[in-house]
Amino acid sequence: MMHFERRINKVNTAIDTEKEAFVFVYGTLLKGRSNYARFLAPADPVMRGEIKGFEMYDLGAFPGVVKGNGTVKGEVYRVTKAELERIDRLEGEGSLYVKELVTVKGYLTEDNDLSAYVYIYNHSVDGLPVIPYETQPYKNNYVWYVSYGSNMCAERFASYIEGGYCDRNGREYDACADDTLPTESVAVTLDGNMYFANFNEGAWENSAVSFYDEKGFGIAYGRAYLVKECQLEHIHSREGRGSHWYPDTLELGEIEGIRAITFTNKNVKPSAPMSQISAAYISTIMDGLQEMGESAAFAFDYIMQCTSRFNEACWTRKDAVYEEKLRQEWERDHK
Repeated sequence: MMHFERRINKVNTAIDTEKEAFVFVYGTLLKGRSNYARFLAPADPVMRGEIKGFEMYDLGAFPGVVKGNGTVKGEVYRVTKAELERIDRLEGEGSLYVKELVTVKGYLTEDNDLSAYVYIYNHSVDGLPVIPYETQPYKNNYVWYVSYGSNMCAERFASYIEGGYCDRNGREYDACADDTLPTESVAVTLDGNMYFANFNEGAWENSAVSFYDEKGFGIAYGRAYLVKECQLEHIHSREGRGSHWYPDTLELGEIEGIRAITFTNKNVKPSAPMSQISAAYISTIMDGLQEMGESAAFAFDYIMQCTSRFNEACWTRKDAVYEEKLRQEWERDHK
């Protein structure tokens, strides 16, 4: 089971109701869809949520919602009154659609319910196909990629998407065909455990690397990135599909109504004490955990728990700088 705890860079939901409003979108105005760039970019959603008492129908080039007994997923944006008037014109407010205030319930437990405008289809939907809750948002093309090792560090993960040379492990990467970096990430915990294996397989100066065991005892910490589905295949290929690497895809459930996926190897067994884990690799994982708000002491202690046994580290030749950084951070946070 996966638990998501807090949003990275969570958006402030306070507004001046005289000048601003919230709008709930579910179709072409969703982030990444055809009308987002013209009307809402570069804003991020205030939250992803759902409205009850509505049904979504496929109108062909776009969807429409009408009142009913179902639930509709979407995104909430803060807009100015002038921006709302532009969206009114896009939606044909009063004719094609009718604007109405509704209560939006957020997916995250810390999200409060919001009052937002939604555009309700103003014509008959007889004979049109219903878009069920399970396949919403409308023609969704996003997925959460859940990392639990070095990719928790945003700089390291960016090398998979943008390509180029990664200083952390000294490798060159091809860019993804769509090199747009994710604009959202959330901290997650996973039931199971992270462990280290594959020492001497050629990665990170022959370091052991992280794997996730969903049946293991304990909790694994991770970072979920909201990426496009077309990017997921590229990420998997960079991680490696070979039998020693990450051939298995795990569906972890949903975050904010969007599928969450990670990669692992169900057949690899833990076999890597600290003496076989590169300090560069450890430092990168620690940086990722600290980017999510954890202390250096917490990050280091967590890595110790994930090793198969505790040994005095024996760093590789290139790791002297990383070793000193780790020791200084650990000593500082344990004073």
